[in-house]
Amino acid sequence: MKKKFTFGLLTIFSFLLSACMSVNTYPDADKYLVGSKTYTETIQEITIDWISGNITLIEDNTIVGVEIVEETNVTKDEERVHTYVHDGILKVKYFASGYTKSSLNHIQKDIFVTYKPSLNKLTINQTSGNLVAESVNCDDFRLNMTSGNATIDTINTAGTTLNLTSGNLDFDHVIANRLDVSMTSGTLTMGMDTIGSVDIKMTSGNVYLTLPADGAKVTITKVSGTINANRTHTQAGNLYTFGVWDATIEISITSGSVYLD
Repeated sequence: MKKKFTFGLLTIFSFLLSACMSVNTYPDADKYLVGSKTYTETIQEITIDWISGNITLIEDNTIVGVEIVEETNVTKDEERVHTYVHDGILKVKYFASGYTKSSLNHIQKDIFVTYKPSLNKLTINQTSGNLVAESVNCDDFRLNMTSGNATIDTINTAGTTLNLTSGNLDFDHVIANRLDVSMTSGTLTMGMDTIGSVDIKMTSGNVYLTLPADGAKVTITKVSGTINANRTHTQAGNLYTFGVWDATIEISITSGSVYLD
């Protein structure tokens, strides 16, 4: 069911990369380690704060701890990845605490994070770039992205929260008790395997959903745009019922199209 979409985000990216970038000061800055690292501690929670560049998440049942690999062309310690582990929590920072750089033009900063699946919590705060993963298995998954693309084959969580200003979210298989999506503009493409409750809010863009095999109860509120329901269903006003509707889905969209398969 995967559909690929490309949006003209070059103007946004150009502004983000040319503007002055500053990292807020953060606690325990003197305890952070610089550069690629391997931690052997048991990690239960990961938070990644990344300004520009790509993030690749790799789940590995055989790993002990977490491996952080940064591919970059920067040489200053202040500009390399900074990481800190305490009490089973790994924090990943883009720059040193309080560091300011006049421009991110011509900088490459991509990270690969390999960890054992089934974390308690995984949080990604990404300004621009791409997030890629074959799978995300955890209790609580949170993605906050300003502009970019997130492509994940399988998401298996108790709760998933996705906040995107501009870009694309593309997920083939989603298993979640609760799913909350908030997007300003872009495209959401999602295959739902097993879903409890879903809340999708979008200002402008397109939503492509492959509903669970057993069906879903979908309520759609829109100002302008089209609704395309490609499976047998009944309709009563803005309520669309497919199958036995174990899943309940609320979609609120100002301008755009919704496709239900």
